[in-house]
Parts: sequence; C-alpha cells; structure tokens
Amino acid sequence: MLKKSLMGAIVFLFLAPAAMAEEGFPDVGDDFWAYENIQYLKQEGIISGYSDGTFRPNAEVKRSQVAKMLAEGLDLELENRPNPGFSDVDEDFTGYEYIAATADEGIFGGKKDGRFAPNDAMTRGQMAAVLHRAFDLPERTAADIAIADMDPGDTFYDAVEAIAKAKITTVASGETFRPYEEMTRSQFTAFLSRSVAPERFIEEEESPADEYQTYYNEQYGYTVTFPATWGDGEYFPNDPDERGKYLYDKESGMIRVYAVPHTSDEFFPPDVEIKTIELQDGKEAQYYTAQKEGIAEFSMVLTHDGLVYNISGEVHPDFFAENEEDILNVMKSLQTESDNTEEEEAKLAADSVLSTLNAKDEERFASYVHPNKGVRFSPYAYVDTTNDLQFSASEMEDLWSDSTEYVWGQYDGSGFPIELTFEEYYDEFIYDRDYIFADETSINERLGEGNTIDNSQDVYNDAVIVEYHFTHSGNFMDWSSLRLAMEEDSGSWYVVGIIHDEWTI
Repeated sequence: MLKKSLMGAIVFLFLAPAAMAEEGFPDVGDDFWAYENIQYLKQEGIISGYSDGTFRPNAEVKRSQVAKMLAEGLDLELENRPNPGFSDVDEDFTGYEYIAATADEGIFGGKKDGRFAPNDAMTRGQMAAVLHRAFDLPERTAADIAIADMDPGDTFYDAVEAIAKAKITTVASGETFRPYEEMTRSQFTAFLSRSVAPERFIEEEESPADEYQTYYNEQYGYTVTFPATWGDGEYFPNDPDERGKYLYDKESGMIRVYAVPHTSDEFFPPDVEIKTIELQDGKEAQYYTAQKEGIAEFSMVLTHDGLVYNISGEVHPDFFAENEEDILNVMKSLQTESDNTEEEEAKLAADSVLSTLNAKDEERFASYVHPNKGVRFSPYAYVDTTNDLQFSASEMEDLWSDSTEYVWGQYDGSGFPIELTFEEYYDEFIYDRDYIFADETSINERLGEGNTIDNSQDVYNDAVIVEYHFTHSGNFMDWSSLRLAMEEDSGSWYVVGIIHDEWTI
C-alpha cells in the first residue's frame, strides 16, 4: 500500500491547477467555525460541494464522499485500479474510481458482508482509521494518550491514539473520543485539512503563557484559565470586573464565567442529566451538557463558601464538538480563594459526599468512605455502636447492587426489624429527601428537634458532623435531617457515619 507522506500531499496541493475556485460556498459564511478549513480544501480542489453550489456543512459525511476527498488530497492515480469487488459498488457507480483507488491503497476496506456501504455515514473511529492508513503522521508528542471511552485493543484505538499524538484531533489523555459518533462534512474537513496541511492548521507547541490566558476576579477571588484563541471577551454589561466576564463571545456562541452570592438552589433545567466533575484543586462541581436544535449548551456550578460559581455557554454544535475538551478543561481550571477552617474543609468534603449520594454514584461514594474505619449507618439519631451496620469502602462498591436484605435496626414505635436491601434503606433512611437542596445546614449543631437522644458527638468525638435539614412546614412532625460524620485522615476528609433523623414517637 502506498502510504502518502504529508509533504507529498502538500507538494500536490501547491501545484494544483489555477482553475480551482477562489470563492466560498454560499452556505458557509466567513464566521463559520470551519470556514478556513473548508475554503482551503475547496481552493486546492479537494472538495467541491453539491450541484446546487452548496457545501451543506452540517450534513453527515458519507463513506463515498470521504473516499473522494482522500483520493483528491493524496493525488492518487485513478486509472487501471482493480475492481475492489464490493457487492454494492459497480463500475457505473458515481465515485467508483475513488473508492477503487482508496481500496487498492489499503486506505478503505469493506464491510464483513462484502459491501462498501457508500451512503453510510462516517464515524469518528472510521475517520481515525482511514487517516492513520493514508498519512505518515508525525508524533508531535511522545507521551502515551489514554482515551477514556476506549481500551487498548479496541478496533480504532491505535488509530485514534496516532491522530491524537499528531494533533489531528484535540482529544487529551483521559478524555473521551466518541469513536462511534457520526461525523458532519465540516468536521471531516477540519481533520483532513490538519492532515494535508499541518503547517497551516496545527500550531506548534508553545509555552502555556502563549496558549492560555487567565482571568482573575478580584471581587470574588477566583481564577479561570481558558484558551488564548478564544479571545478576550467583555465584562458583563454595567458590571465591570465585579461578577465575571465573557471568555468567548463570537458569532458561533458565547461562554461566560461569573460568581454571585448563593441565594437559590435552582441551578439546572429539570430535564438534563447532571454529572460530577473534579476540579484541579480537588473540589467537586456539577455540570450538564445538552444538544438542542442548532445549539449546544452547558453549565457548571460550584457552590463554595456561600457563593455560586458558574461557567456556562451556548454555542454552535460544531464549535462544541471541536472544543469540548477545552471547555471541560476550563471548568476544571476554576480555582477559588479560601482560608477555610477545619470545620469548613469538613463541610466541603461533606457536600461532595452528599453529591455522590444524590447521583447514586457508588464508586465515587466509596472513595469518600474512611479507609480504616469504614462507614456506619444509623436509621435514627441515636447511634447504636453495637447493632448499627458498618461497611468498608470496598464493600460499599458492591452494596448498591446487593439484593440481600440486611437488618438495619428497629422501626421506632413498632419495634419491628428494619429488613431492607441497601437500595431500599437508601430510599427510606438516607436520601429520603433531596438533601442537596436542604433548607438549612449546620456544623456540630443539631437542627432537628426530635425526642430521640442524639449521641453522635460522643460516638464520633474526632469527627465534624455536618447536618442537612428540612424544616417542618406547619406540622412540627414533618421535618427531617441527614447528618454526615466526617473525619480527617492523612490530609483528606472521609465519611465515617451517616445518620438519618426525623420526628419519632
């Protein structure tokens, strides 16, 4: 197989016929995120568009279209190629010569059933494979790149790692690549232009100071680092440098960061999947991403020291697809100034534990369980050190899916045993209410006014106990609380006790 070098492709491009059109496509404006990539490939004769003159940048890119673009970009000889023998592509098929040439060079293969599937959409993984076969990709970094949603040995893993090292894709180690997601025509032009003209579309490594810029907000004492290529947006109107600013503000959308006093818990729309992200300074925040018609939106919220910090945006879906890793890294870069006391640090850790309970994230929750003491569960305020069940961190990882009915104590009033699976116990005696939005919180102070003895401070005498409390609404018996007993070990805070409290008879 002829594996075309990048330099050979570049020589071809600069010797291309002068008749290649200079004008752009009517449906690709100069403010479109991939305008330069598309315009470059058009001028060099690698892409041509549809018969009506449009490019249709957001349409899916088909396998036959990719074969044509690669054959043009690599200047492959089209004559006298052997018939590849695909059952659904005969010699009368439009684009046959491109499919035959790329198949003969080993760039493209067919399906297991003998088809080429020319009208099937190209996936990101398939794109990585054909670029890897077609070009001698230089390794601009020697570091291994771990793809979060792929394992070594997966069909496209080596190809994705190769194009990542060559900066054809911007996926970073530990991030997802989404190999089975279908690509648009504009997305493929971005990858192809970086392959054939890296000196134009791939910037050489620069110092971090040149690649990124940092915004510091003196009013609320936070910093965030973002790509220098995003520009330097304006401060919020009539609010210079007090709350925040726009990190990106162009035709393809906007991205903002700001901080405000914590006055509401309604952070996210009701119909989105909320995820947890760990920031570089160890704090945990919540975020979501959502694709809507013609727009991608995202929002990250960190609540800390009575403030709400938000990084959010609404951008074109193509911009989001190309910059998703950068957007996540911007979220992770948020740093807040703090002179926290020991109690405040315990509260921050307790908030993180609560977020794992809210999300039913068993693996993340287990990471907060004390490595030596485990965690004890008490269905009522009185901690029974003899009968309350206690589990280690490793046991907690399996407990969520365990169908065993454990005896967790006795129901107050009836005295009947509390025989429940962990999931059932979770629903009744841990997260029976959405405590992440509790009315009040306290540190080492009981807010619930029940008649059950609270001995938590005696049992957990080395712990900081954080309480999340819902007050009663007219009926003094309908209040409830969740208490997390937090202990420090080797500089980290862990949960050693989870205590449920409510009015009892």
